[in-house]
Parts: sequence; structure tokens; C-alpha cells
Amino acid sequence: MFRLVVFELHHLGDAVLALPFLRAAGSHFRVTIFCRPSVGGLLREILPDLEILEAPESWPSRLAAVRKLKLSARDVVACVWADARVHSLMRLSGAGQRVGFPMTRENYYAPDLPWRRRRLQLGKFLSRIVQTLTPGPLLTRCLTRKSSSQSHLDCWTQLAAALDFAPNFERPWITPRPLALSEEVQRFLDAHRHEPILLLHPGGRLPTKRWPKFQALLERLASAPPLAALIVAPPGEAAPHPCNEHQLLVSSPDWPTLFRMIQSATVVVCNDSLASHLAAALGRPVVTIFGSGNPDWFAPYQNEDQVVATNACRFRPCIDRCVMPSVVCLESVTVDRVENQVREILEESGLGRE
Repeated sequence: MFRLVVFELHHLGDAVLALPFLRAAGSHFRVTIFCRPSVGGLLREILPDLEILEAPESWPSRLAAVRKLKLSARDVVACVWADARVHSLMRLSGAGQRVGFPMTRENYYAPDLPWRRRRLQLGKFLSRIVQTLTPGPLLTRCLTRKSSSQSHLDCWTQLAAALDFAPNFERPWITPRPLALSEEVQRFLDAHRHEPILLLHPGGRLPTKRWPKFQALLERLASAPPLAALIVAPPGEAAPHPCNEHQLLVSSPDWPTLFRMIQSATVVVCNDSLASHLAAALGRPVVTIFGSGNPDWFAPYQNEDQVVATNACRFRPCIDRCVMPSVVCLESVTVDRVENQVREILEESGLGRE
């Protein structure tokens, strides 16, 4: 069986979007994923048989780590991102087949933003340098996005097709291992077993992804008709506090516990973050609040219609580099819109409260 090394050097939510590809690729290749240490910890929990190579923070150290793989002309390396730095690693890895999306306007997210234009130019310059110093192209199989607005998951589908297989999108993408929840959480779930339960995750990797109105939403949910809510405290961030006995704040859980709590929820409400993609991967309905990002690219799988976003900022999507005095894109999302989206999901599922 040939070896496939997948380069995924982005963040946790992006790694969850890689799961359908990784699950299917294992039937055709011996798969290794080259990823950040935090991503490696998550993937070890989800895909325990996956071979993981953790990427150091510096690019020279990453090159040294890749060379330790001792890849040959029969091996394949692949990346779903248009990133010349990664493609250079792929070229220098020794692998004979290198598949990905070259760094062009057609493949690059938001190429018209000034800082993105500069990165695109630098990427093209790096590509030329590496190709001058080493014989052969960075990529042996170049792919092009079918549309600038296509989902990132469609890029994974294109990458899989280039390797002659199809991603496995059947949900759940994650099968949580059996685990007893804490007594406090279990009592809460038992007390509301005949009611819909919301899981609220207010975290986000960057301020431009954190909706500032979760506390107001909890206050609204506490009024008639009240809805039970589990509130997950994000690591290293302030969390909204419960407003009544129907709401419970849970300290930052480990991965298995978070999976089980999401699985226990009727609806998940969160930012454009890891939590949204975990909820979708576990087959739960999720209301995702988008700020600086573009839902066309990164909405959670089969929950695109539940996204809440506005066009109040003319610079959106800015991809987390806000140029406004405040984060207008998130501030303009109202509590009413988020609550209405939640109650609409519950009504459609027959779980609405009178």
C-alpha cells in the first residue's frame, strides 16, 4: 500500500473538515498527517489508528521533520490549501507525487484584500525560488477550485478525486468512546431529559470570531418559554454565567467529554469555530454565528442554512484582520436572530416549547 502524507498546518476546526477525506483515504493508502501539536491531540482522540507527525513551529524545523519521513518516488504528499510554503515542504520531502492547489488567485481565499494580495505575491516568489534551486515543479498534479465561493469541503472532494477515491461524508464523523459524564452534568441532563437542551459554546480562537452577546442570549432563554442550556466555558476565555436553574456552566472539558456533551444536546449554538464543526461532525444541528469569515467557505457541513451573519461591514470577509474601530460584523448580529434560528430548528424537529 502506497504512503500518503497529508499536510494540514491550519487549526482545529480545519482539521475536523479533513475527517471525511482522512477516513476514506485510509482504505487506499497508509496515511500520515503532518499537523500542529494541538491538532494532533484532537485527531488522536478521533482517529486513534492515524499516524501523526507533529509539525514544529518554525519552517526550517518543519523541513527537518519532513525529511525524517524518508519519502520516495512512490509516495504521495497532498495539501488542500494554496500555500507555497507547504508546497515547498512537499517538494523537498522526496515524494514523487505532489498533489494540491497552487498559489493562484483562483485558489487563494480573499485574494483582493491588500494583505492577502501581498501574501499571494510572496507565495509566487517563493515558488519560483524553490523551483530554481531544485529540479521539477512544486506540485506534480495541480488542481483549481471550480468556484471562488465553493466550500472548503469541496476542495477536499477535489483532492480525493485526484487520488482516485471519494471522501466519506456519512455522519457521524466522530464516534465518541463510552464515557461517564460528571455527576453535575448527568444530573442536569436527567432533570431535562424530556426537554430540548441547548449547548452554548462561546469560544473562538480570535476576538473577530467571538460574538459578544451570549450573556444576553442566556437572559432571553431564561424567560418564557425557558430553554435548558449547557454552557461550555472555553479555555482561557471568560464565559457567560447562568441566569437560572435551567442553565449550567461547565468548565473546559477534555475532548471525550466535549464530544459526549455535544452528542447529548438538541441544538448547539456557537461561533464560527471548532465547536461548530464538531457539532456538525457529530450530527447535531448547529447555529453558527459568523463574523469575519465567509460562510460559503467554512459553514459547518449540512448546517449552512442555520448560519447567522450580517453584511453590516463592507470589508467582510476580512479573514480576522479587522480594520474597523470595533468588530461590526459580530456586533450587528442580534440576539433575536440567533434565538429565532434556535426556536425554528426546535419547531421543525417537533421539540418547540409552548
